[in-house]
Amino acid sequence: MTDHHVATRNIYQKQHERISSDHDAAGRIFGMYEANTFGMPRDWFAGKEVIDVGCGNIGALMARLHALGAAKCYGIDIGSDWIQPLQAILLKNGLGPDEFEIKPGSVLEIPYDDKRFEFTAINGVLIHLANMDEIAKGFMEGARVTKAGGALYTSWGPCGGLMQGVIFPAIRGYYRTNPDFRAFIDNIDPACLQKTIDKIVDDTARYTGEKLDREFLRSLFGMDFCVFLQNFIQAPTWYSNECTPAFVESLYACAGFTNVRRLSSFVRRSDIRKFFAPLHYDRDFTVSKILYGEGYVQYVGEKM
Repeated sequence: MTDHHVATRNIYQKQHERISSDHDAAGRIFGMYEANTFGMPRDWFAGKEVIDVGCGNIGALMARLHALGAAKCYGIDIGSDWIQPLQAILLKNGLGPDEFEIKPGSVLEIPYDDKRFEFTAINGVLIHLANMDEIAKGFMEGARVTKAGGALYTSWGPCGGLMQGVIFPAIRGYYRTNPDFRAFIDNIDPACLQKTIDKIVDDTARYTGEKLDREFLRSLFGMDFCVFLQNFIQAPTWYSNECTPAFVESLYACAGFTNVRRLSSFVRRSDIRKFFAPLHYDRDFTVSKILYGEGYVQYVGEKM
């Protein structure tokens, strides 16, 4: 475990703590998985042992796997501060003490034997490793602990396009070099954004006489949006542009997986992102291609 891995985990632990403490943000995360079977038939998970590699401290993915019928859910992540909060969340979401096991571990060295699990999930972890060699190694670790006949689910993030290929890399560069912007993002909260909205509404009325809907505008920028900005800006590394569908499919092929397929699901939003969610989902629409390139990359494959 390197300083890079620890720093990345600390950043995301803080973000997860903010999400877990906010009803709307936590509800959105859990809602992402409500209809998700991770590319497998709904009854496929019944009685199986599954693992969430890099599980974090929100618990939504593990709770969903339990709801799909998994006999026992395992989770690992760096450090240990997240364990007690996640344990409480899992118990609150209906998992019994004997139905899950969570402990420290890294995607680069998963602390379980070969062919241990029938379903392995690596959700949004690999793109934040130190380099592409580590990404390949982390993927192969996920493949190693997956049983023959089991499945490996990987989620990589948005790939290319104007937003991820140009705008967010520039924003991340500005975050690293401008202390004022860095402090703004590190401490961003709804109160800060609402103060800005109030200024926009008040000054618009003062200078143009136009009345803007203050409460509607405020509703578009809550805690979930604040953490979204931190999520996309604070990470020390972000390799989703390099992790193209072709690259991901090559990893599955090298690891001996079959029936490899790309997944897609519509994510319901409640903040300003709800106006862009349809463009995220329809990758063939012209404006979608311009803004989001390859779109969100996530796959599942079955191990031979």
